[in-house]
Amino acid sequence: KQTTLWQIANRDQDAETVHGTQKPVECMRRPVLNNSDPGQAVYEPFMGSGTTLIAAETTNRICLGVELNPAYVDVAVERWQAFTGKAAVHEATGSTWAELKAERIGTDT
Repeated sequence: KQTTLWQIANRDQDAETVHGTQKPVECMRRPVLNNSDPGQAVYEPFMGSGTTLIAAETTNRICLGVELNPAYVDVAVERWQAFTGKAAVHEATGSTWAELKAERIGTDT
């Protein structure tokens, strides 16, 4: 039975992330599972370090997220890649995250 009090371990699997309010993925995985079905979209208006993005990905949901701070977009994408073991790919261009990041800072991949 679900309660209003959750005990969630705060593991240090990605402690190097610098977002001040980063949550363990389990904090968003539970409400994603409870309030959506596989294949449905989950909206995240404050993406931050990507916790909801990862929770959606790991529960077969689609995350539609917004983040205004480009530095946190970097954090979210890199954290997502670390959790999933996948390379993020820009849908329109087919470029990988690493290629886009290298292009942005003026280096080769």
